[in-house]
Amino acid sequence: MEFLKKFYNNHFAREKNMVNLAIILITGIIIVIAGGSFFGGNNKDIDKNDAIQHTQNLNLPKEENDANTYGEKLEKKLENILSQIDGVGKVAIMITLSSSSEIVPAMDYNSGETITVESDNQGGNRKITQSEKENKILILNEQGGKQEPLILKELQPTIKGVIVVAEGASDIRIKAHIYEAVKTALGVPAHKVKVFAKN
Repeated sequence: MEFLKKFYNNHFAREKNMVNLAIILITGIIIVIAGGSFFGGNNKDIDKNDAIQHTQNLNLPKEENDANTYGEKLEKKLENILSQIDGVGKVAIMITLSSSSEIVPAMDYNSGETITVESDNQGGNRKITQSEKENKILILNEQGGKQEPLILKELQPTIKGVIVVAEGASDIRIKAHIYEAVKTALGVPAHKVKVFAKN
């Protein structure tokens, strides 16, 4: 406490220094208030927009919204085929995907350009160029009045890794067959496939 008294007496005891201190304090208070209104107020709007987008995404059909559906189908198909290989026995599979699937709709691209040349009474010319671009998703009208977008292709997610647990995997020959089957079926390199023996 004694240190603060000495510091105050040495630097702010004079009247001119007191005015400077008051100006610094007022400026600091204004910065804090202005900073709070500039940076704190926008977060509510961003959160509301994120919530609206998230809600709109939830209105999609479950198959389109669930990224794991594709992976689960692959797992079941692979479990079925691997369990039929001689000596493999019961199989459990886990496939990890990098992202969800992406749907690419057909688009109708329209563009146009209008050029207008205007002349005034004083001999001046003005050239106005107006460009218009319009992109629309092509919609198919089906029987019963149902409308759906025309889908060009659906890009499936890439596979990050595969874990296979099989009863017969303790045998090196069977384990090699499992590796080859998974690599061939899914088109993934060997370093993304791990095979373990089941208890």
